[in-house]
Amino acid sequence: MGQFSFIPKGNQVYGSWSEGSPQGQGTSGKLKGEIKNNKLLIWRCSDDGNSLYQECPSYEKEPTRYFIKNQNFLSSYSKYGDKFQEDFMKFHKVKKGIEIPTQKEKCRN
Repeated sequence: MGQFSFIPKGNQVYGSWSEGSPQGQGTSGKLKGEIKNNKLLIWRCSDDGNSLYQECPSYEKEPTRYFIKNQNFLSSYSKYGDKFQEDFMKFHKVKKGIEIPTQKEKCRN
């Protein structure tokens, strides 16, 4: 499971991220991004000492994830080796008063 918080500023984006598993293992940090060719490219850093990402405030040298808007959700693509592949996760905008869908539920508007 993952959570991304984006604060847009023109074609730039800033925010935070966290990812984990049902077993309670996970990591989190800050992100910065750029919108290019209808893709939101993000660079991450870790604020929890996870060795997979650079320690904040030093961000990744190149993006390892990007998002594309599809209807009412964001599709996520992660870098594996030198290629990007679509992730199984779909990210939804959180609206006040509406529950966040689980992985088993269908997307709502």
